[in-house]
Amino acid sequence: MSLVTDIQELLEESGGAVFWAAQHIYDAANEAMIDVWAESRHDLGKVTLTLSANDDLVAIPLTTIMIPQYLVRANKQYFPTTLARLEQYSRNWRSESAGVPKWFVLWDAETWRVWPKPDGTYAFDMWGVKWPPAEIAAGTLDITAPTLIKQAVAHRAAAVLCADIRPDLSTQFSETAVDLLMKFKIQLRNRGGHHITRLRPGSKLDAAKAGIISIGREYA
Repeated sequence: MSLVTDIQELLEESGGAVFWAAQHIYDAANEAMIDVWAESRHDLGKVTLTLSANDDLVAIPLTTIMIPQYLVRANKQYFPTTLARLEQYSRNWRSESAGVPKWFVLWDAETWRVWPKPDGTYAFDMWGVKWPPAEIAAGTLDITAPTLIKQAVAHRAAAVLCADIRPDLSTQFSETAVDLLMKFKIQLRNRGGHHITRLRPGSKLDAAKAGIISIGREYA
C-alpha cells in the first residue's frame, strides 16, 4: 500500500466516504515527513561546500541537505558552532588572520560564517540529514523508507489532520508516531551489536562536536 492509502486507512476514509480532500492529505504527509526525518535523523547524505579566499559568509547548500551535521576535509571532521561560543572564545575573532577554516558558525538559517576567514579555495563535504525522498502529490503517493519510518509518517500526518476536529484522536496518533520512532531507533541501535560500551570522560572530539572552541580547538 502507498503512504496516502495508509493515512486514509487510519482516518477510516478508505471505504469511499471522504472528509479530507486529497490535497489536505498530501500536505499533511509532506509536513509529517519533514518532522519525522528531522527527528529520526536516519537518512544522511553529503554535498560539496566550496569556500573562496576571503569569503567568510557562505550560503549553506540546502537543496539536498535539510539539517547540516558536520563537514569533512582531508579525512578530518569539522563541526558547527554558534556566535556566542565564538565570542566566548575570542572577543577579537574578527581580526584573526586568514587561514584554513576550522569552525562554521551558524550565522542564520541559510548562511555559514567561516572562521578563520579562508586564505584560499577549500572544498568540504558537508554531511547532514537529507530532505525526504519525494514530495507527496497527485502523481507521487508513496515513498521509499523503512517500514517503521513510513508508519510514523502516516500516524503523524493523521495527527495533523485531526488536530482541529478530534484533538483526542490527534494526541493518540501523535503518541503512536513517537512510539514507532523509538522502536526504529532501538532497531538501529541493535544493528550495531550488543557490546557494552564502558563510560569514559568526554574527549576533545566530543567538545568539538558540541561546538566548544576553547576545548575542541586542538582537535580542529
